[in-house]
Amino acid sequence: MILTVPHKMIICLLVTLPAWTLLTGSSAGQVRATSTPSAGMSEGAPDGGPPLPPAPAANPVGHLHKWSTTPSDVASGIVRATDETVVTDAPFDDHGADTNPADGDPTDYVNGSTFCGTPAPCFGQGGNAKDGYVPGVTGGANGDYHYPAQDDVYARNAADIVEVRAAIDATNWYLLVRLNTLIDPTTTAIEAKAGGKSLLLHGQTGTFDGHAVTVVADAQQATFEARVPRSMFDPTIHNDELFVAAGLWNPTANNWFQPSSSGGSPYFDLAYVPKEEMTSYWRDAQQSTDILFQSYANDSIPVDWRSMAARRCPVAGACPQYSGPTSGLFSRQFRSGQHIGEGVAFQTRYSQDSGAYTRNVYKARYQPYAIYRPQHPTGAMVLLLHHLGGSYMAYSITAMPALSAWAEKLGVTIVMPEGRGEGGWYEGEAEKDAFEAWRDAAQHYSLDRERVYLAGMSMGGYGTWRLSQLYPDLFARGIIWAGLLTTPDDNLQLLFGNTRNVPLMVVHGALDPLVPAPGPEAWMPDYAAKTTGDFRYYFYPSKSHETNFPGTTGPHIVDFLSGLPARERNPVSVTYTLRRSYLQPSFGISYDGAYWAHGMILAKEAKVGRVEANRARTADTVKPLTQSVGADALGVYRLTGQDVTRARPLQNFVTLTATGLSRAGLNTTQMGWSRAAQRIVGETDQPMDLIVHGDYARALRVTGAPAAQVHSQITVHLPKGTFDVSIMPLNVGNSTGESTGKSTGSSRLPATGLPIQAPLLALTALVGASLLRRRQTAKI
Repeated sequence: MILTVPHKMIICLLVTLPAWTLLTGSSAGQVRATSTPSAGMSEGAPDGGPPLPPAPAANPVGHLHKWSTTPSDVASGIVRATDETVVTDAPFDDHGADTNPADGDPTDYVNGSTFCGTPAPCFGQGGNAKDGYVPGVTGGANGDYHYPAQDDVYARNAADIVEVRAAIDATNWYLLVRLNTLIDPTTTAIEAKAGGKSLLLHGQTGTFDGHAVTVVADAQQATFEARVPRSMFDPTIHNDELFVAAGLWNPTANNWFQPSSSGGSPYFDLAYVPKEEMTSYWRDAQQSTDILFQSYANDSIPVDWRSMAARRCPVAGACPQYSGPTSGLFSRQFRSGQHIGEGVAFQTRYSQDSGAYTRNVYKARYQPYAIYRPQHPTGAMVLLLHHLGGSYMAYSITAMPALSAWAEKLGVTIVMPEGRGEGGWYEGEAEKDAFEAWRDAAQHYSLDRERVYLAGMSMGGYGTWRLSQLYPDLFARGIIWAGLLTTPDDNLQLLFGNTRNVPLMVVHGALDPLVPAPGPEAWMPDYAAKTTGDFRYYFYPSKSHETNFPGTTGPHIVDFLSGLPARERNPVSVTYTLRRSYLQPSFGISYDGAYWAHGMILAKEAKVGRVEANRARTADTVKPLTQSVGADALGVYRLTGQDVTRARPLQNFVTLTATGLSRAGLNTTQMGWSRAAQRIVGETDQPMDLIVHGDYARALRVTGAPAAQVHSQITVHLPKGTFDVSIMPLNVGNSTGESTGKSTGSSRLPATGLPIQAPLLALTALVGASLLRRRQTAKI
């Protein structure tokens, strides 16, 4: 069910993030929007995208013990070493007891055609997990505890456990609890229980069974670390399990802060809930029930103290040993290199920090993502972006098990980022988060960066449009379900052409009230006219804005990704539009081109710059699909699209048209140019420096414009107007433009998704449908 506000339309958006590699080729001193591959970077990590700082070290610096075991970073995963046990918890699950079972229903908004029926309001997608759309009535979290108002101290995240470590030596045993946010240690409390006794930590104070023990609270690392003498309590005697929980401490009363007026447990978060399923938006369903009934029999960490004391593995085999999921659907966390603050705050982007439908931005250092790992992975990956108001768990709730079926059939790993919140629109911190999640997944699983597919629904669809057009050379294909493309203040149609080498699959419903059908019905013909790119467009007359699209369109996905096509690395033609309004200097993000046409810098007064570069003398061959009608489990659909056969490229020749630029770049090595004479012809609407990178470590002659050579880089100073530049070794004639053979374009798209059946049903006209500003929208 959709909540409506007078004169406003509520928009729910899901997206898949594009992950295309940006290749080198920028001029000296130019900062590119790319993550520079570092030594030891995994083969499947992004070799482009926004600049990402390195991930922080996995192990904390101990004050009382040297912690050395790398965690699994899998929620409820345990790593056992000879001297240490490490448990990972899910971030942002610090919601306490489920005191109101009527809220936080994860089944909300699954039935898109009815918008989950009645009664209103209908919401269960994870937005405002700490407060709920209507406190006590709706909310994405299952737990109902709220932090006190002093956000500067609690940051709405002060009792969020992300990791627990236990160790033992000859005289002491040690406990380290790492939190996501710790601003004032005196207001957070940790309780650990073993052998029926309690270890209580708050601030720099610690007691075990009423006796003082040494504790160090480190706000910078967000850790509590305790040392307990074995003479006081020896856990090896009974090989006791360890229960760990976090809550808030009231320094004035010197007691637990009680989050519920009716009393009950003070715990906001439990460190280990092995029965927690992937069925709630913050993975807190089982936990919130256990806290409500104070039933923790299944929530203790199995620590083999005796084996650790003897410095041997708990069971046969090599150490360290991992127990936890390795395939199927589970969730992970990573230590983000982005430093944007502490805890959880309201999202200010597009004025989402006020009004009835506020969104959050999750600033804390540990960020989650969901992952589906097939039984027989191929290395291919789908980067799947969530909708407005959703979390990293959105598709785990609305698109399973159908999503897992096509993932298994294709052997693709699906990575579902948090995007730093419910309304980041895959800009700024949310844009970087998608690439950080991709990088982290590649560090733990074998991924093939040549076969990364970007996808998303609603806001995620917007993110797919956006990122695939800004980073086209990182992605092999893109899938967009019910995705927004234009708003009055943001028109991604202006970037059409950037994805000419990225085949797209677009799905939309005629009854969509959030992204009305007249939008895509106009976008897609315009896309066909401007892009000269392969695409498939499925239009369902009986469907609306459906969060289960990523699961229910499985046959079309399998068809579209058949053969797991690789990204284009060396296209015949490159079109790239650069808009000044998209640059994000506060995040260090800029964009400068794609493939072998990089190094674009806007002219001083230009708002838009564009490069059109073509290595062929003839045009591509565009073959529009004959419009057809088919039917599947979702109903009748209309299929349109086009296939493009690339023209044959010429050796050592390119035509370049530039507008609005003071600088542009070409990488002739990436184009496969030989050392023979080379020719660049074209036109620029103003004087421009053309930076040509290639195999130029020899004596050369440049004709047609003034030029300077520094090592393997030539800077050609092009005047306004037409130009004809030749680059040739000395004593070689200016003969260029011979045909060189085949393009490296990707494989053809399937002609249809499913057999053609009945004629297309008549569509009911949508009256008064228009897209409003994103800041005027709200999610279900």
